[in-house]
Amino acid sequence: KNGEMMWMHVSGAPLRDGGGKVIGSVGVLTDVTESVKIREALNDSEAKYRSLFENAVVGILQSTLDDRYVMINPSYARILGYDSPEEAVAAIKDIHSIYVDPRQREILKEALQRDGHVENFEAALYNKQGQIIWVLINAKLEINSRGEQIVGATSIDITSRRQADLERQKLYSIIDGNLSEIYILDPFNLNITYANLGASRNTGYSKEELLRMKPTDICPDMNEPEIHKLLEPLLAGKKNSVFFETRQRRKDGSIYPVEIDLQYQEYPGEKIMVAMINDITESKSLQDQLIASQKMEAVGQLAGGIAHDFNNLLTVILGYGEELISSLEADDPLMISVDEMVKAGKRAAQLTQQLLAFSRKQVAQPRNLDLNNLIHNMESMFVRVLGENIKFQTNLSTQLDAVFADPGQMEQVIMNIVVNARDAMPLGGLIKINTANLSIDEAYQDTHTEIAPGDYVILSISDDGCGMSKEIQNRVYEPFFTTKSVGRGSGLGLSIVYGLVQQSRGHILLYSEEGEGTTFKILFPAVRGEYDSLEERGLQEMKKGSGESILIVEDEDALRRYISRMITGLGYKVSSCSSGMEALETIRHGLRPDLIVTDIVMPGINGREMAEQVREIVPRQKVLFVSGFNDDVLVNQGIINADLTYIQKPFSKNEISNKIAEMLKQGGNESGNRNFHILLLDDDEGIRNLYKRSFERKGYLYQAAACLEDALDILSKDPVDLLLLDMNLGVISGEQALAKIREEGYLVPVVLLSGLVDPQRVSALRSMGVVQFFEKGFTNQALYDFVKVLTAAPVSEQGLGTRD
Repeated sequence: KNGEMMWMHVSGAPLRDGGGKVIGSVGVLTDVTESVKIREALNDSEAKYRSLFENAVVGILQSTLDDRYVMINPSYARILGYDSPEEAVAAIKDIHSIYVDPRQREILKEALQRDGHVENFEAALYNKQGQIIWVLINAKLEINSRGEQIVGATSIDITSRRQADLERQKLYSIIDGNLSEIYILDPFNLNITYANLGASRNTGYSKEELLRMKPTDICPDMNEPEIHKLLEPLLAGKKNSVFFETRQRRKDGSIYPVEIDLQYQEYPGEKIMVAMINDITESKSLQDQLIASQKMEAVGQLAGGIAHDFNNLLTVILGYGEELISSLEADDPLMISVDEMVKAGKRAAQLTQQLLAFSRKQVAQPRNLDLNNLIHNMESMFVRVLGENIKFQTNLSTQLDAVFADPGQMEQVIMNIVVNARDAMPLGGLIKINTANLSIDEAYQDTHTEIAPGDYVILSISDDGCGMSKEIQNRVYEPFFTTKSVGRGSGLGLSIVYGLVQQSRGHILLYSEEGEGTTFKILFPAVRGEYDSLEERGLQEMKKGSGESILIVEDEDALRRYISRMITGLGYKVSSCSSGMEALETIRHGLRPDLIVTDIVMPGINGREMAEQVREIVPRQKVLFVSGFNDDVLVNQGIINADLTYIQKPFSKNEISNKIAEMLKQGGNESGNRNFHILLLDDDEGIRNLYKRSFERKGYLYQAAACLEDALDILSKDPVDLLLLDMNLGVISGEQALAKIREEGYLVPVVLLSGLVDPQRVSALRSMGVVQFFEKGFTNQALYDFVKVLTAAPVSEQGLGTRD
């Protein structure tokens, strides 16, 4: 009646007469408006729930406690990598199987049964592709209409957040683990708002303590106005960073140098200053070591240069002095004066040798040396040198490795340090000498970059004398620097020690405190193998040879080195080649050995073939053949003739020494000096004049040249048998001049005269036809004796000075 709509439930049937004719109807109407409204409300509610379930961003699921999914929404399926809920439910029969750690599922179920719910539970699951994902679970245990326990839960994919957290943790770990100090500061009030573990380790303060501090609390040389002034260009955007050095104070009061890099950064609602600070104590020390090393190298070059020029003068002085002595009668009144002059010259020559030792230019004769034995042999000398008021004691390792060094040089090193220690204890004291094996690792190299990792023998010499200040320690190796009174020392003792140790590839470390004494620690590379006997030095002085030149040809490196060392110990001048072809080239370039000692069986051309080709150049060349085969095998195979001289391996030192001496005596050339032509190339007029008088008096044909052009002109006109060549010609070096002479085709043998022979260049120069080296400052008689021996050797009939 009022116009409202209503819902009715209608039931009706036809009304019939007796004949079955429909004459009306009967109907029953029931008002069902309320029930329809209730049903519509339920439908709406279900549609809303379904929409929420289907379209929810979070994953929604229902599962049983026995690990079966009842229902999941599309978002949960997508989290697990499936295209639809139906695919996920069909694929995952057991929820346990998708947990990376199944114990997490058990922990979740136990919490639900105990508490009825779980909040913010993080779990790692495998998705459809087998990748690990992380989800955040909120779950509740419910009872459905059938009385079953059902787990209703939501899941959120937190994989990205979890990875970001891991990255953050990694960054924090890197920052905290950094050895540098890293701070975050408020750029305006300078409060420290963050400090890494490196800052705590370096300064000694805890993080909590640092967060209550300002930079001025740990930088004694800075105040707040200075810091704000440093920050001005950063805050104004004029610079990206400010870099400077200063000092910091640790909690214990110790001061250390640092370098600081300041950077200004802005973030939404926040402005910060980042300070990255490095402790540069070690780099400062390394820089000081580098400067000291460069300084010593420069001084060494200067010393070597002084020795070279000084030796030029001494050569003239000693040369004329020796001539005067030979021309004066023994009772001549001038003999004493001349003799004293020559003695003074020789002492000056010894001084230049000390300079050469410092500059590491001495020619050494190293061997596998037992330092313990060397020290034992010096003990009687220590007693004489030290006197009664100074005692010494030794502590020598019983299993000491060998070192490869010259025994005489090592004696000089030890004695110089011991004498220096004695002078530091005028009232008496104790000197300790220790030896030990030492292995150096890479960690040690961090503070001693010049010392490579490896095995070393350490020689330690300590005293309890007056010690040295830092200033003296910085200059202690400088030549002519001394703290002793006038006349008490030349200032070369420790300079020589430094040079000889460097030449033996060793390292020297100095530890000293004023009033506490001094310790020198010397490290030599350890050598594996047996010691060479020191007694051999006595045999070496009683030479079976007289400086004759011998060329060793042997293709096996170890055997070649052994034979070369053995024959050198017999008093001969030895050069070596590793093949017959190399030996031929050496002969072609002018080397004229008194004897060739060659292996017979070698790759390429064998020893017999090499000897035949050598004799085409030097017809009377003497050759001693060496072989491990017996003579029958070699003769039967046609390698040698039965009448050739050879020695069979293995041979003793005595056997080969007798064989060499026997061969050198056979068939000597006694032609003497007649027509032997000597050419001197030296820019020093005094030396040219000295040798002119000396050689012409001895019957040699002598010419001199002041420059390379003059020498080439002489070589082009007359055959020359021997070239005496100065290593320093002013405009060019002797080595460059020799290279040019060889380029022009002149194969004349060469004797080098130098105030500074570099041992590292000796091998290369010998391959260019250099047959001998003489350091200036030598007695000229040694040169004359050598030339006399050389003139007795066979000379090629075609003349050595002709072009190839």
